[in-house]
Amino acid sequence: MKFAKRRGLAVALCLIATFACPAAAPKEFATPDWPIYGGTPNNNHFSPLTQINRKNVTQLAVAWTYDTEESGGLQSSPLIINGILYGLTPSEKVFALNAATGRLFW
Repeated sequence: MKFAKRRGLAVALCLIATFACPAAAPKEFATPDWPIYGGTPNNNHFSPLTQINRKNVTQLAVAWTYDTEESGGLQSSPLIINGILYGLTPSEKVFALNAATGRLFW
């Protein structure tokens, strides 16, 4: 009985510690890459990049577009690794683009 109470207390403390401490983006992930779903291993959808900010966000313009020539739009969150954007079409075909220019690799 004591073991069950201790284990329950340990689980509760772990949950409190997990949810009470907000996850910060580790400095080693401060790159222009978005290598996994959610951007970081913490899945916090946070980018430490500072190129776009409140002062210049209104000056943004479309740099390039890519048409999969399929209806339905992208079905996943694209990944960016070493400047290459990897995506998935509605019919689940994988494609790779130059993330800066939009040029199709494959």
